[in-house]
Amino acid sequence: MYGSRLPIFVLLLLAFGMASAAPSLTEREAVRLGLQHPKATALWEANTDIAKGRVESAGRWANPEVEYTREALELPAGETEENTWSIRQRINLAGVPRLTRKAARHQHRATDLRNDHARREWAADIRQRFYEALAARREAGLIADWHRRLTELTNAIEQRVAAGDASHYDLTRLKQELALLEGERLNTRAKAASARDRLAQRTGDEQRPLTGRLLPPPYNAPGISSAATQSPLLQALSAETESAEVRARAAERQRWPEVTLGVGRKEVVEPGFQADGNVLSIGIEIPLFDRHSGQARTQRGRAQQQRADLALARAEFTTRLRALQRNLVAERASALALLDSLKAPPESLSEVAESGYAAGELNVAELIDAHRSELNARRALIQRELEARGTFIQLKLLTGD
Repeated sequence: MYGSRLPIFVLLLLAFGMASAAPSLTEREAVRLGLQHPKATALWEANTDIAKGRVESAGRWANPEVEYTREALELPAGETEENTWSIRQRINLAGVPRLTRKAARHQHRATDLRNDHARREWAADIRQRFYEALAARREAGLIADWHRRLTELTNAIEQRVAAGDASHYDLTRLKQELALLEGERLNTRAKAASARDRLAQRTGDEQRPLTGRLLPPPYNAPGISSAATQSPLLQALSAETESAEVRARAAERQRWPEVTLGVGRKEVVEPGFQADGNVLSIGIEIPLFDRHSGQARTQRGRAQQQRADLALARAEFTTRLRALQRNLVAERASALALLDSLKAPPESLSEVAESGYAAGELNVAELIDAHRSELNARRALIQRELEARGTFIQLKLLTGD
């Protein structure tokens, strides 16, 4: 009887061991999964297809025209017939198609760079969601641990009240604080679950526990000129500016008239006479009503607008880079200072207060205030570390790292 149950028991132990040994979800793995999100990749591929299509269609020659005409006249001497076959082609001698193709290639390069920036933004968003979920889990765990400690303290006071060694006021006050903490416990647990769901929506991973360090390391950003060179967004704006300038040059050349060349064959048949020969035709557009001045002005304005956008973006880039560097230094120092204050004494503030309360040196209000003060400090530490991590993520995104 026991021999038949033993293999099942062993299998259950092995299954539990395999489940407990499941790897945790790291930031790197979360980003890898998120970058494979089908809807995100479909969007980037669609952008690339649109840009490639514009390159393929830009600057194409006009389609040739094939024409056949037949003229027949009834004359007193008999019927006269003329047949003409010809092919005509419009030709732009100003080089507008070549410039149009060049502008489309610049725009295609800009699209690739914007896709690269979009992927980096998506990865940065996943990182932010990852650390938000990690911070929410830490805060929920902190509140749950504090709830357990306060529950143990309340039970101990309740025993002292039963023994006549403590007042009912102290017990009632502690129970009220415990009830408040219970609400915070439920609230932070719900927020942690929601933060984990938001991360899972981007990665598709809902089960694995998160692992990582919330406080970011120091980051020495490259110089402003080097960072601007590495930034995909600034590179994309530069490529779009080049495309706009080439389009403006092409619009200026559209004022030059186009030429239409035609070649063909003509056949004449008359009573008692037949002849054929080659046909050559040339036509030129007369810029009488439409001189393309409006298109040229529009493209010049767009090129000027693009140059201004690029200049403003570079100035904004410099300002934002310096601000993020300063913020990261300040936020890390703030988090480390608070961490040192929590680690400095041999005993925590709440432990000292419990000892003082047991010795009759502190009242229950002071005991609760000490617990609340330490709890708030530890929660503030989590928020400061999360703020520093968010700045770190934005700084690396800005520099194209």
